[in-house]
Amino acid sequence: KIEDLNIHVAFLFAVSVPVMPPKSSNKEAKEKKRLAKAHEQSLKESRQHLETGLGLLEKSAAKAISAFTQSIEVNPENEEAFLNRGRAYKELREFDKAIADFSKCVELAPGNADAYSGRASCYEQIEDFDKAIEDYTKVIELCPDDDHAFNMRGCARQCKRIPGLKLKNAEFAAVINDFTRALELNPFNYYAYCNRAGAYFDRKDFRNAIEDYTSSIQIKVDYVYAYLRRGVACYESVLYDEKMTVMKEEEEKFFKEAAKSKLATGAKSYGPEVQQVWDEQFKTVCNAEKKAKEKNILLNNAITDFTTVLSYDEQDTQALFHRAKVYDMLGMADKAAEDRSKSTEIEARQTKSR
Repeated sequence: KIEDLNIHVAFLFAVSVPVMPPKSSNKEAKEKKRLAKAHEQSLKESRQHLETGLGLLEKSAAKAISAFTQSIEVNPENEEAFLNRGRAYKELREFDKAIADFSKCVELAPGNADAYSGRASCYEQIEDFDKAIEDYTKVIELCPDDDHAFNMRGCARQCKRIPGLKLKNAEFAAVINDFTRALELNPFNYYAYCNRAGAYFDRKDFRNAIEDYTSSIQIKVDYVYAYLRRGVACYESVLYDEKMTVMKEEEEKFFKEAAKSKLATGAKSYGPEVQQVWDEQFKTVCNAEKKAKEKNILLNNAITDFTTVLSYDEQDTQALFHRAKVYDMLGMADKAAEDRSKSTEIEARQTKSR
């Protein structure tokens, strides 16, 4: 019994006495706590530098870059710092550095649509349009309702066009679809109207171009660029129509001469075939009086648009140049010469001041 009692007492003593952790475990816990506190402090400090940079971004991109760099040095995983330093570099047109920062942001935060959008914009600036299209497409995948991304992807696709050549039909359709989708998402996106107008203009579809420039102006009444481009579309429409009319008249002459030749040689006349071709070629051509009236309206609209541009900036040499051209088309040589003289004087002053 005494032995049993001793065993029982020994057992109770073993259970009741707490087991102390090794000293090394205490050190590890303290080290973890210290590291956690240091990490928390670094995050706080990094955030402070980031906020300083954001406050400087619109005033001085260079100073903002310094603040964002400090933020990154304290916390190398601060994707917001990389994003905004990329924006600052883009503002300074240091596109390679901007692309590197946007790419680092994407690496840290693959779902950051702003980083893809910023990088796409830089790719456009260095004319790497394929990569720009790829990044805008990624933005659209992340944000399907982003009208800006559709608009900008349409611009990038349009810019792939080789100067002097038209886009292939499928490429043109993709451009128009992007601008149209942007407008479906945001009917007040006057940039999308203006950009779609530019795409129509390049295809010599001046009527649709004029319509879209007008829609853009209705949304933003002081959109000077749209007035300028609408004016150009008006007189280019007249020039193109005159060119097509001459071509059609030459075709008509050819078919009539061919018919006469057949009759003169006793061969079978083209008869209805010649008339059918003629009808198809001229079925959309208005009579001379109607065309003259339309021409006059378009040219006077162009004058109004260029004059509107000059009301915002009387030193706009492009508006003066185009208005002079239209005055010539209207037979108003004196006014055309006056505009050219003003344009020359302005350019001379600008050259001298540089």
